[in-house]
Amino acid sequence: MDRMTLVELLDCGGVAAAACLGVILAGGEFRIWEEKVSVRNLLGIYRRRERYVRQHGLASLGLAEAIAGLEACSFDQVLMGSVKGSQPPYSFHLALAPDASHVVTCLGIGEERLPSGPPPDLTHPS
Repeated sequence: MDRMTLVELLDCGGVAAAACLGVILAGGEFRIWEEKVSVRNLLGIYRRRERYVRQHGLASLGLAEAIAGLEACSFDQVLMGSVKGSQPPYSFHLALAPDASHVVTCLGIGEERLPSGPPPDLTHPS
């Protein structure tokens, strides 16, 4: 998948997708795997990740929405993608329709613990 196709797919709404789109537009690294992944297995991974993030006080974007999206997903399998950015310092994880026609879920996991106070606005990187 090329960068411009991913840009078009990420224009799907949601805070995580908007922040991920900003990273892609800023030249962030990305990868889309060709192998499909079981939605059921991915849902278990995301639920464990949610507990880990909460227990360790890590920042996240769209994690609860990603779990809900997978729970409502009509596909048995999805394609996976990742996007890495330094501004903001997040790793984004994408689940795409099996034919890569749209984003099913997008979530971001921060590399730092949450500071006290309101979360930063990651939809408008500085």
